[in-house]
Amino acid sequence: MLSGFAFAPVAHAEVDRDFTEGDDELWEQECAQDLVADRPTAEVTGVSDSSARAATDAVIAGLADDQITLQVSQDLVAVGEVEVRRVITEGESFTSVTLPIAGEHAAPSNLSVLLGDNGEILQYAATLVDEFRSGMLEVTS
Repeated sequence: MLSGFAFAPVAHAEVDRDFTEGDDELWEQECAQDLVADRPTAEVTGVSDSSARAATDAVIAGLADDQITLQVSQDLVAVGEVEVRRVITEGESFTSVTLPIAGEHAAPSNLSVLLGDNGEILQYAATLVDEFRSGMLEVTS
């Protein structure tokens, strides 16, 4: 299964300013501004009803022909509560489809699928949240 999340730890940020002891907050702000300025932005918009249906159908087909495999029964995927968004970043556009996973799993358990322009499945991630009697949560992705 491919994960839809990527984390890139930052080892170093260049700041062209002298800081003295006690300037920790200012240092953090300056570093954060430099890091945000270098990150690509994404535009996220809604889609038409017909586009949402086509994207949802592509995900359902992916589940049916095992392009998408889950650790839970496919019957727990709530296809009636789908959220579909168009994402444009760095000159490329994708369709994001998110469906809740019901059953004994707690919210925000879901299946998120990223589709290409032709409806092909590029990657997906299923996140399962289980809550124990003690109140502790276990998140599986």
